[in-house]
Amino acid sequence: MVPIRNRQRFFHPSTPLASFALFLLTATALLAQFNLGTITGTVLDPSGSAVAGCKVTIVSLTNASERTVETNSSGLFAVPSLAADTYQVTVEASGFQKAAARVTVSVDQTVTSDFRLAIGSVSEEVQVSEQADQLQVEKDTHEISQVFAAKDLEELPANGRSFISLADLTAGAGRAGDVTSGPLVTFATTGNEMILAGQLVGSTHFLQDGVVNMNILTATANIVPSIESIMEVSVESSGMSAKFPSPGLVNVISKRGGNSIHGTVYDYLSNNFFNARNFFAASAPAYRNNQYGANLGAPIVKNKLFTFFDYSGQRTSTANVVLARVPTAAEQQGNFGATTIYDPSTYNAGAGTISPFPSNTIPSSRISAFATQYLQYYLPANTPLVNGINFNQNLPTKLNPETYLGRLDYNLSSKDTLSGQIQTTDSSALGNSFIPEVDLANTKSGWIGYMQSIHVFSPTVVNVARWGYNRSNIFIAPAKMGTEDFAQLFGLQNLTEPKATSQPPIATISGITADGAGTYPMGGTQNLFQYADELNWTKGEHQFSFGVEVDRLQMNNLWGTLDGGTYTFNGLFT
Repeated sequence: MVPIRNRQRFFHPSTPLASFALFLLTATALLAQFNLGTITGTVLDPSGSAVAGCKVTIVSLTNASERTVETNSSGLFAVPSLAADTYQVTVEASGFQKAAARVTVSVDQTVTSDFRLAIGSVSEEVQVSEQADQLQVEKDTHEISQVFAAKDLEELPANGRSFISLADLTAGAGRAGDVTSGPLVTFATTGNEMILAGQLVGSTHFLQDGVVNMNILTATANIVPSIESIMEVSVESSGMSAKFPSPGLVNVISKRGGNSIHGTVYDYLSNNFFNARNFFAASAPAYRNNQYGANLGAPIVKNKLFTFFDYSGQRTSTANVVLARVPTAAEQQGNFGATTIYDPSTYNAGAGTISPFPSNTIPSSRISAFATQYLQYYLPANTPLVNGINFNQNLPTKLNPETYLGRLDYNLSSKDTLSGQIQTTDSSALGNSFIPEVDLANTKSGWIGYMQSIHVFSPTVVNVARWGYNRSNIFIAPAKMGTEDFAQLFGLQNLTEPKATSQPPIATISGITADGAGTYPMGGTQNLFQYADELNWTKGEHQFSFGVEVDRLQMNNLWGTLDGGTYTFNGLFT
C-alpha cells in the first residue's frame, strides 16, 4: 500500500477583504524572519536629549557587509534582518564625537545598543568599553531562550558530539530517552529529539538557518549537523512569537565564510580497550567509534563573495551479545534425541492414541519443503545446550554516517545580500541477527537547501525572501527484500505481494528463539517546499512586519503488514 498525501498551506490576497485580513494576520507575526536579528537603540546628547538625523552605520566583522540608517526625531534607530554575527556599530552626528561599539546579534534576537554622545569633533572617536558592551541586552521581546555559541559547542563535552546533547542543558529541557514505543523507537531517532518546557514528545520544532529541519514521520530533527559546522544554537522554550509553529524551538545557524580564511580538522577515536567483558559474552564485544571531519571558510572575492564547506563522518563498529536457542544439526535432520516426537498420521480418534516416530526421528520424506528452506537460515549452534541456550555470539553492527554542507554568501551591493546552502546526510545502517535472511536495512537520509535574498529598499524598509527545501527518506525493510520471489521459493499460496516488496516469511517455532517481524517494510519519503517573504518597515517609533509563507508537503509512504506471511509451528500435534 502506497498512500500519497499532498498538503498546501497558503493565503492568496486576491480581494481587498483578503488583503486586509492578510494585514491583520501578519502585522504582529514575523513569519519569515526565523534566523535573523535586529539591532535597535537610542542616541542621546550629554543632557539626555534625543539626537535626530544621526548617522548609524553597522558593519559585519565577518564579511564587511554594511547597513546605514538615521535616527528619527526621538533619537531612535532600528536595523532589522541582520544575520547572526558580531557588528561594529558607529554613530556620528555634527557637533559630537563619533562613538562606536561592538554588538553581537544572535539568531532571532533583538539587541538594544544605546549611545550618549559627547560634544566635540566628528573626527574624534569614542570606543565603548567591553564592560558597556556586555550591558547591551535584549529588552524588546519577551522570549525565553538559551543561546550556545560556537565556542560553547566546541569546548563543552557532548555525548556523541551531538549539539542536541548540549541543547539539553537548557533549563526545562529533557530528552526522549524514556520513550519505549512509537516511531522514535521504531526508526531509531530518539537521539534527534528533545522535549522543552514539559511539552509532549514531538512538540519541539527544529530549524536549520531558518528552514524547517524536520522529519514529519517521526517529528524529530531531519539532519543533525556536526558541532564544528555550527555558529550558534538558540533553544527557545517560552514566550515565542506567533511566527513559530510550536511552543518549543531549536534554531541552528551554520558557520559561513568571511574575509579571513579559517578552518578545522579533527578526529575523535574511542574503542573497547578498557571495556570489561559482558558477563554473558564469551569475549568482550568489539567497539570502534571514529568521528572525524574538516571544514573551511574563505573569501572568493574579498568583501563580496564567501564560501564555507564542512564534512563530517563517523565509522562505528559495535557488537551485541546474542544468546539464543537455535535448531541443532541433528534437529534440522529431524532427530530430536530423548524428546518424544509423535507421528500425527498415527492418531486414532476413537481410541485416543498416537504413536511416536521411531527413535524420535522424523523421516526426511516427512519434512516439509518450507521447513527445509527456512531452517537453513539459522546460524549453527556454537555452544552446548545449557538452560535453553546453545548460541552465544557477538553480532556486529556498523554505522557509517556522513554529512556534507556547502554555503555561499554574496554581498551583491549595499542594498542586496544573497546566500544559499545545501546540506545532506546519510546515516543508513544494517542490523545483524542470528537469522541473516531477516536482517533489517535501516535507511535514514536527509537533504536541506535554501536560498535567501535581503533587499534594502530604503533605510526604513527591508525585505527578506527565502526559498527552502527539506527532503527526508526514512525506511526500514528486510535487507533481502525484493531480491527474489520468496512466496514461490517457499511454495506459499495466496500471497499477492509484488516482487519489489517480496520478503522472507516470519516463522515462530516452539522452543526456538524467533527473530524478525512481519510488519515491514515501513517508512516514507517527504518533500517539503517552502517560500516565505517578509517586509520590515520602520515608521517613527514603530516597527511593522508583513509576511506570508507557503508550504507544500508531499508524503509518499510505504507500509507493509505480513506481506510475506507469518507462520507458527508448535507441538500441538506431535
